[in-house]
Amino acid sequence: MNENRFLFIIIPVLVLGLFFLIRKVRHNVYTPEYEQGFQKPGKLERVIRYIVTGLTGLLFVLAVAGILMQEQEMALVCGVIGLLFLGIGILLKRSQTVSYRET
Repeated sequence: MNENRFLFIIIPVLVLGLFFLIRKVRHNVYTPEYEQGFQKPGKLERVIRYIVTGLTGLLFVLAVAGILMQEQEMALVCGVIGLLFLGIGILLKRSQTVSYRET
C-alpha cells in the first residue's frame, strides 16, 4: 500500500518536472532571435542545418575515398546519400531564408 502512495506522489512530480524542463529548454533553444528587424532561426534549427551540412561533407569524402580505393559500391552509396543530404540542406536553407525574411 505504501508503494502505491509513493508512486501516486512521485509520478506526477516527475511528469511536472519534465514538463517544465522541456518548456525551459524549448524557450532557450528554439526561440528565434531578432537582428535589425529581421527574425533569425533559433539555435535548434541552425544546429540541425549544421549537422546536415556536416553529414553531406562526410558522405562526399567517403564517396571520394571509395573511388580512390576502387570500391564502386561504397562510392555509389555514399554519393547517392550525399546528394540526398545536399538536397535536404538546400531545401532547409531556402525555407529558412524565405520564412525568416518575410517577417
